[in-house]
Amino acid sequence: MRLLTGEKPQDVLAKMNTLQRELAKRDERGYWEEQLQFARDQQNPPEAYVRPYGLAIIYAHLGEKAKAFENLENALAERDAQITELAIEPQFDVLRSDARFADLERSIGLLPR
Repeated sequence: MRLLTGEKPQDVLAKMNTLQRELAKRDERGYWEEQLQFARDQQNPPEAYVRPYGLAIIYAHLGEKAKAFENLENALAERDAQITELAIEPQFDVLRSDARFADLERSIGLLPR
């Protein structure tokens, strides 16, 4: 996806190497913390993890539920089309047991009110 958004191949390779190194060194948490750093980089081309829906995925993986829900609410407020995938996105499985998740699904119209 990074290449499709116009990022230079050498920059993509460097980021992928960093992610692989963090995954090997610090496991999944290191990978997601590095993804968060990439999302914060102002030179980063537009991609999924830069927008609120993508940030919610990162925060869900990091166990930061409040930030994940805050970003999901922002995605809904921005009318991000990806929010319609909430019910089937497996990366949010860790949030499903939280009452806020069902409330959000109702707000979107994915569950009856």
